[in-house]
Amino acid sequence: MGCIVRTMLGRSSNSPLRLSRLLTIIVGALLATCLGFFLLLNAWSSSQTIIAYDSMLAFLAITCSAAILVQYRVREHAEQTVFHAALFFAAIISMGRAIIIIYENNPVYEYSRIHLLIDLVFLAIFSSLVFIGMVMKKKGWLENRRQSAVILILSSVLIHLFLSFVIIPTLPEDSFIIVGTILGIYSGIVLPMCGFMWSTTPGGSTTYEANLFVAGFAIYGLSYIPFLVTLYFPSNAWTISYILWSMGLVILGLAPSVAFQVRIGMKLSRAYLIPLALSLLVIVPTGTTLTVVTYMPTPPTPNVALFIVLHLGASLIALSMAFLMNLYNTHRPAPQRRPVILLFITWATIESYQVIKAVLTPPNTLELSIIPYLVGSVLLLLELPKAIKMTGSTPEVQPTFSKSDLLIVPAVFAAILFSEYTQITMWGSGGYWGFQPLCRALLLASTLLSMFLFFYYTSVQIKDGKGRITVDLLATGFLALWIVPSLIKANFQEWTLGWWSSELILLLAILMGPSFLGLMYLKEMSRAEASQKRATLFADLLVHDISNYHQALALSIGLLEMEDAGPLVKEQAIRDSKNELQRADHLIRNVRQLGMADQLTPERLSSVDLIPILQEAFQLTSRKSPLQEVRFKIDYEFETCLVLANSLLIDVFLNIFDNAIKYSKGIPEIEVAVTETALNHEPWWSIRVSDHGEGIEPERRARMFERYMKDASGTGLGMSVAGTIIHAFGGSIKVEERVPGDYHEGTVFTILLRRA
Repeated sequence: MGCIVRTMLGRSSNSPLRLSRLLTIIVGALLATCLGFFLLLNAWSSSQTIIAYDSMLAFLAITCSAAILVQYRVREHAEQTVFHAALFFAAIISMGRAIIIIYENNPVYEYSRIHLLIDLVFLAIFSSLVFIGMVMKKKGWLENRRQSAVILILSSVLIHLFLSFVIIPTLPEDSFIIVGTILGIYSGIVLPMCGFMWSTTPGGSTTYEANLFVAGFAIYGLSYIPFLVTLYFPSNAWTISYILWSMGLVILGLAPSVAFQVRIGMKLSRAYLIPLALSLLVIVPTGTTLTVVTYMPTPPTPNVALFIVLHLGASLIALSMAFLMNLYNTHRPAPQRRPVILLFITWATIESYQVIKAVLTPPNTLELSIIPYLVGSVLLLLELPKAIKMTGSTPEVQPTFSKSDLLIVPAVFAAILFSEYTQITMWGSGGYWGFQPLCRALLLASTLLSMFLFFYYTSVQIKDGKGRITVDLLATGFLALWIVPSLIKANFQEWTLGWWSSELILLLAILMGPSFLGLMYLKEMSRAEASQKRATLFADLLVHDISNYHQALALSIGLLEMEDAGPLVKEQAIRDSKNELQRADHLIRNVRQLGMADQLTPERLSSVDLIPILQEAFQLTSRKSPLQEVRFKIDYEFETCLVLANSLLIDVFLNIFDNAIKYSKGIPEIEVAVTETALNHEPWWSIRVSDHGEGIEPERRARMFERYMKDASGTGLGMSVAGTIIHAFGGSIKVEERVPGDYHEGTVFTILLRRA
């Protein structure tokens, strides 16, 4: 997967389709597929491998479906409904395959030509759904989208079941090659074609990352080739198709997620990392475990002591999460946190039950059960929709966590005990396999649905936080360390290496949970403190200065109202009133710019041509002194000097030019030199603004960019605004003497901005 990640990072999430980048992604995925094929070459004869891999495919499809649904929530499109239906259909079929193999309870898996034809039927139905979405995007059909999605999913599943269990078993053996070839070629043509047409239609590049979108469909479509090879020449080549499916789903999941997260303000690298990390959370344990089991088969190794330590630690970390989330919620209430806190308490309760049972059970007689995980999955299905619904809402009464909510602890204990009592009463003692295969199938289905809701809720949190990694998002992410082990436990027998891999995920939560959440908690508190200080600063500025301007205006109006005031006095009063109004307007503009600059992030910058900005700033400044001659000169080597900035850049030069004119000793002279430079082997632009004015004393120069600087003739905010804006752009600004050693001969401002 590493080779894919490196090729996918680019300058923009909604970059146009580029052949070189597209081919790089496809080649990287094919190389990763070849690696997976050779590593798992000897594992595919095991039913455990097929169950685990089908579960992983269902997981990838369901998370990709959730990503599409979030896009639909933000901006409704008919084709997203169909695409969501296609992925949900893929998840249901993959999950169904796993459940059927669980019920067969045969350790050896034999892939027959009937299985191969059923897989080609699935691929053709999936391709048809994508094609329907493409047609609807072109025609603008599909009005009632929710009902249409349900109808598409149900009809597709029913068609697949009818063809798989009624038609295909009755087909003569010699017709398999013809039918399979038609289905395979159809899918191989339709999927890449739809991906290309979809990405090149208006609006497609803002909804999906075009290169990832086309590459994902192309890789998924290529899966027909290994199927046909197996059809003509019986072999294990069909396993390559399964690996291609997983690669295609990973890339298809990234296409909408990256575009969506960058569009709402998240940094590009982070937008790739979050969905990819969720995918790898299942891919890595599943792939590693299957590889190790293939080459180093080991018998089950019970270790009750380690089991107790891991689950006790998981219980403590879940309680810590609940406590910190509740503490955070008391300072910054949000309705969606209550369901999440309840889920962490549920997690802690389930892990505590496992510990208590292990401690009270005599040595070597511990029979593990997946019933607690099934109870947890059911509660996830109940609470996550509440959190999704509450996110972004502002109810009249904020639902906060209370002592009565702790009743969930005995309720969870009672549900687990009742379920295990029912198991023993109706099916007899059997521990982990007591409900086999019913319990495993239910756990698999409920966990996959929980993962769908989890990924959807994570995306909603990213949208609500405008792309920031918030405490809520991080806490929600740790729920995956509870959900994923349940998915893995449904696939592997107790105490086996695969089963222990799910325990290692709990260990990961124990080691990383407190530090990450504590760090984010401190970061949020620091941000809140900074916001409070900024609000106090702005309030002081407005109250203090506006009050002064108000008094000056009141005095001028009072002079104008005096009948015995002479014409000269009234003219001066009018001039003073205009000056005070201009100063008040300048203060308000500076405060607004200061607030906007504080909210700037690198991903919200764009390419700006520096030379027109400088020219416009000079023209605006010189209009303030129409009767005064101002000499202005710009030296630059290139006609176009692009920098990473935004519309606030002009305010920097307005402040600098305004001061240069205001404090000039004679005819104002402003000289600007734009040159190319390099910092840390990266291209930058250097802008030197020189004047021949009165200069700035060294002690005042040291405080030049402080907010609300004392001894300033105006509001004391102008240069503070300039410095804040430049730093928000990732650049730097400094002030020096034009003539070294003599500050009376003018000032030089040197600004460095990153080249776009």
